[in-house]
Amino acid sequence: MKVFCDFHHGALARSMWYLFADRLGHDFYFPTIQCAVQTGAGPVGTWGCPGDDAWPKVGFPDGVSPKRCEYEEFRDGQWDIMLLTRRESEEVFKAHGHPRPGITYIGVSGNEGTRYNRKFVHHLIATDLASFHMAYPGTKKIHTLQELGRRFDTGFHPITEEYLHTVRTYMCNLSGFGINIAPRHFPGGSPGVNVYQMWQEMAAALPDYTFMPHGHGNEKLGGTSEMDMNLPQFYYNSALSWHFKTYEGYGHSLLQSLPSGRPVIVPERFYDDRTAGRFLIEGETAFHCDYSSASMIEVVKRVTVNLETANHYAKACYDAYKRLFDWQAEAERVRQWLAETV
Repeated sequence: MKVFCDFHHGALARSMWYLFADRLGHDFYFPTIQCAVQTGAGPVGTWGCPGDDAWPKVGFPDGVSPKRCEYEEFRDGQWDIMLLTRRESEEVFKAHGHPRPGITYIGVSGNEGTRYNRKFVHHLIATDLASFHMAYPGTKKIHTLQELGRRFDTGFHPITEEYLHTVRTYMCNLSGFGINIAPRHFPGGSPGVNVYQMWQEMAAALPDYTFMPHGHGNEKLGGTSEMDMNLPQFYYNSALSWHFKTYEGYGHSLLQSLPSGRPVIVPERFYDDRTAGRFLIEGETAFHCDYSSASMIEVVKRVTVNLETANHYAKACYDAYKRLFDWQAEAERVRQWLAETV
């Protein structure tokens, strides 16, 4: 089948290519920048497609250059499936001749509570549980996973002495969490938690450690914003990751720590009803803490007490990842779902 996919962000685009093009073998296309410009969707905005020089930085396998289509092909081409990976794309599609008979429009969700236009998006690939459960009645839906970047699984990388006392987070705009936010699993009336303050308190209590934030908006904190293809080395050059969100979609940057062999410090209870929850195993892939810096500090000290202990946990994390994820099996589930519904 011939498949078009809009562009939301690099990790999601890559996972759609892994699924539809690489594993299922469909003729698969993204828009070009010019296509996005002509639809009014980019280059910075609804699609924000990378240019020719930036595509390799999205993290596709070496030597892979995904197919891309120009505006006329998007508008008039003979498509079997068109994927919408963000709600904003609905208006773009409608403004340029879609929906059209003979095309199956599939919404893809990875942000909590995503609902697509039920008038023409009748299929849903949900990678977050909230969107799966709240889909409109009659929606043909499947809950599956976004395949993580393959560059993050290149065998087990032991922690080195240099990075034994390094903790990294991949939460964008970390300082933006510097207000009281009530996590979504808290009962009504919660005063909320200040995630950034907890990060600061943890760093202040452990002055011999390096606490480094990565992601856009963190440059002002002394961190970096990295292209996706560069991220694996940052995971490897650490002992732990820290991901204390108050809301979550699929959890890409969280879960990419697992094939890197770096356990993640996460909030207790928070992931119980989220996709990532089934992969966050206490003492193997994750350490669940309450919303206090004291709880986090205790974990950091315990896990990094020496190199042997840290690598024990790191290897357990990597081994658990290999046990818990089967990407080809997930793709076969989608293949069967497509055969039954499209």
